[in-house]
Amino acid sequence: NRVRDAYITAVLAQDMAFFDESKPGEIVAALAEYTMDFEEGLSTKLGEGIQATFGVAGGLVVALYFSWQITLMCMVAVPIMGISFYMIIQSGAGDDGILGKEAYESAANIADETLSSMPTVASFSGETKAAEKYEGHLGEAEDAAIRQSKKLGLGTGFLWGSFFGMMGIGFWWGGHLTIQSREQAMINNPIPSGFQTDDIYAVNRAIADEYCNYSPPGRFGSGEKVDYTGDAYDACVCSLPWSTIEVDGVVDIQCGCTLGDLSINSECYTSGRTIAVFFSIMIAGFLLGMIPPAFQAIRKAQLAGYKLYRIIDRKPTIGSGTKGKKLTTIEGRITIENMHFQYPASTTKTFEDINLEIAPGETIALVGESGSGKS
Repeated sequence: NRVRDAYITAVLAQDMAFFDESKPGEIVAALAEYTMDFEEGLSTKLGEGIQATFGVAGGLVVALYFSWQITLMCMVAVPIMGISFYMIIQSGAGDDGILGKEAYESAANIADETLSSMPTVASFSGETKAAEKYEGHLGEAEDAAIRQSKKLGLGTGFLWGSFFGMMGIGFWWGGHLTIQSREQAMINNPIPSGFQTDDIYAVNRAIADEYCNYSPPGRFGSGEKVDYTGDAYDACVCSLPWSTIEVDGVVDIQCGCTLGDLSINSECYTSGRTIAVFFSIMIAGFLLGMIPPAFQAIRKAQLAGYKLYRIIDRKPTIGSGTKGKKLTTIEGRITIENMHFQYPASTTKTFEDINLEIAPGETIALVGESGSGKS
């Protein structure tokens, strides 16, 4: 708001040379758009850029901490995810978005100039030509909007495709590592040799028989349970949390993945670790796509700030202060000698060596074609 107030104050204090060089629509658009770009780049987008940068770093650190192998496999889809997310954001804030705004500004300038000079336009039958110019700029804005929609659709498709691709790769490789690690754990830490015969494990066998069974495929959980046998039964026994079962006679069996605990330091992979890695990489991929638009918005804010402060810092050649010489008497005689004048936006002089004298009480009329310098 302070920048807007300073900009309006500076515009109202400018001399006519400034308005001759500037387009009315451009001055109004600068107040509406440049201030928004300036505010967005220094507030929302700056925070999003910092958040996304640290979020990407944090996501990668967490994923690598849980499993560097699953992380590397999931990162295959991260570049595609980041690019697609970048495309989605750019569909509204990219070059086409800027081109659309500029086209609307040009159309607004034509409408403003035409409507403010409607008698002149009508006298020369220029309504059709002005409408064609207006529609031409609207056509440019429409084409830019169509390109934006195509980018949005393409980016959304790639985003969800990379998301499901990363999900498939991560869960496939995580399942493979889970099976492989548990098989290796059973080899390194096998079930006690006397588990099936020794009386000391009788209570453990009773508990294992209760849990180590399954429903055959196709029965949807109905029907009689089938007990695990062989290696499947041993793996089931070693996966039970014996250290947490508080039943008299239970022996804390340390075999397979239950040797020690299933903490992050365990050599056995679990579905929980796979999911943790997957979501860490997924969030890092989403945030990666937010970094380029954030820095682009910051650059736009720098450009907007330059354009705004170029006017705010501009000092008019004719000041609008209250200090000045106070005249006590006025004769009313106007004398112009050897006057030269040229509009700032023009390449030729309007007046060159003009002399004019108007006596007090004299009434005169200035006659000339448009642009000859009557004003």
